[in-house]
Amino acid sequence: MHAAYLEQTMNAPTPPSPALAGAPLFAEALARIVGSIIGYIFPRYHALGPIAIHVHNRISRGNLRIQRLMARLAAGTWSARKPRAKSPKSAAERPKTPYISRRFGWLGQKYDYFIRGYFGQLEHLLNTPDTIALLEAAPPEAIRSLGRTLRPLCHIFGVTPPKILQVEKPRRIRPPRPKQPRAERPPRPPTSYRMLRRALKAAMRPKGMAIWPDRIAARRKTD
Repeated sequence: MHAAYLEQTMNAPTPPSPALAGAPLFAEALARIVGSIIGYIFPRYHALGPIAIHVHNRISRGNLRIQRLMARLAAGTWSARKPRAKSPKSAAERPKTPYISRRFGWLGQKYDYFIRGYFGQLEHLLNTPDTIALLEAAPPEAIRSLGRTLRPLCHIFGVTPPKILQVEKPRRIRPPRPKQPRAERPPRPPTSYRMLRRALKAAMRPKGMAIWPDRIAARRKTD
């Protein structure tokens, strides 16, 4: 009975809320900014290389998912999905995706400062009080779905998402390294030996420069 009730609540649509009435406006503003970013990148794909199409698809699909999510939240037809079963395909059968840099904000480093202005607009949109109030009014499952879509885009653009969309990662505690005995250094030579070695090096240095033979000859005549 508990499992049936849980499945019913997971599939039940979320009723429309007055606090979620601004979801279409947020989606429209986000679509304009992301569309401007795609329009700027499209004629300059040569800077990305072979991963250009993959990056374009990732940004476009993320934008479409956010649009559908916000539209369903505003209409009250959104419902949490059932947990998916693991794919029976092995890792060898799946198509390999091209490598994308994991560096924070690497896409902005490929272009000039003009595209970073769009990234600043996106960060401002995500951290406005209206957007934060909208996200706080959304159900937790919708926030998780939105965070899974927005966090990779924000990482590519170099944008810091609001705290409600962030995930606290457990701090990694490394085990202490075993202390190894310090290797003994060889004893330094006596002072007299070091002074003798410096004197020999100074005596072996040429007194004149070979590129000025006329000056060396003139100095010998005067001596």
